[in-house]
Amino acid sequence: MNKNLDRTWVTESPNGVRKASQAATSSSRRSHTKSRNGCKSCKRKRIKCDESRPVCGQCAYRKISCEYLQTETPNERFETHSLRSELSSSREFARTKILEFMKENDVPCDQLANPKYQRIDAAELLDHWFDTDYPWIGTTEVQNTMQKHGFNIGLGAPYVLHGILAFAACHLNYLRPGHLKYEIASTIHYNSSLALYSNQISLHVGADNADQLFGTWFLLGPMTFWNLSRPADQLLLESHTKNAIGHGHFTWLRALQGTRILQDDPAIQTHLKDSIWAPTFLEARAWEADIDMSNGSQIKSDTYLILTALKELCDFRVDSYSTDNPYQHPIRRLSRLFATKPHRDMVGWYMVWVGKLSPEYLDLLEESDSKALLILAYWCALILRIDIWWITRSAKQKCTEICTYLDQSAEPGVRGLLEFPASACGYRLES
Repeated sequence: MNKNLDRTWVTESPNGVRKASQAATSSSRRSHTKSRNGCKSCKRKRIKCDESRPVCGQCAYRKISCEYLQTETPNERFETHSLRSELSSSREFARTKILEFMKENDVPCDQLANPKYQRIDAAELLDHWFDTDYPWIGTTEVQNTMQKHGFNIGLGAPYVLHGILAFAACHLNYLRPGHLKYEIASTIHYNSSLALYSNQISLHVGADNADQLFGTWFLLGPMTFWNLSRPADQLLLESHTKNAIGHGHFTWLRALQGTRILQDDPAIQTHLKDSIWAPTFLEARAWEADIDMSNGSQIKSDTYLILTALKELCDFRVDSYSTDNPYQHPIRRLSRLFATKPHRDMVGWYMVWVGKLSPEYLDLLEESDSKALLILAYWCALILRIDIWWITRSAKQKCTEICTYLDQSAEPGVRGLLEFPASACGYRLES
């Protein structure tokens, strides 16, 4: 099977007291901090582990596999142990149901001889879905809700189960590149989830399937972004031309506007307050709120100068909320991203930025409008500050695409503002 698959659209300090009768002294142990949650390899070798995830520094240096015991760690680890214990279905029941689901849907196809991805592998994907307890899906709220409710709401909605298996396969493909079965699994389940999800939206949208539709989009959105850039599809910078960006190049942005489209549906709006996603939407209200950035007091001085120049280039008016200027609202929300210290839960802010893009602005992108492209390059540069597996590679590639195009073809005023996004993605400006 061809690996380049097409896609349609995460002090110990001794205090011993020396006795007076002792004639000789023994040197005390140097104060140190124990690595109690290190990876299996470091524990086996009895060496210090820095506990970095998904690959610690020792394993990265030795270029060996890095695996962690499923134990709780402080601070950044999610409290998913308690969430998993609340699942109404046991793990054994979940595995049984997922294998039945695979057989009923003929996945993978029975006609394939000795497939790399086999039905029994779905149990491994499901275990990865339940057991991964560090940030890997989206915001804390989205991850907690998906791991707590996702499988159960998916029992009557195949597009949810395909989405869960696809997301787990994508993540494993990221963690273990070169394992073809994960790439095949992610392709099969992503395509199936997307097709069934699209069909469901065209047939029926209502309170009875709102939770399933939102949950599926919270998986399809990140995977759509992740699929923008695969190792086999990396761009060759020397091949960039003025025609590298044009019509159809930004369909991924329209795809990422899924939740806004669903929330605007009258059949769903009345259900939102009772939805399992209600806390997520409450968070989004804070992200959607416009705040005054006119004095730049919340932004570092050098960044404020860059942002001021961008506003001047795009005729931004601080006191205007008019829709006449298609750059106005994207820049206003971009200002807020500039002013906020990056953290993992900010991924929701960036998705809201995409969700709020107007059709007029998206049309300008398709027309290769230099100012619209520059604004998007700034968004890509800012989202690179958030270290989440499904973001970094694609954001860097898209930022590089835009910088290359604008560096070759844009007017001087635009090229003069390319330094910020170019430095973020590693593009070397020619001018």
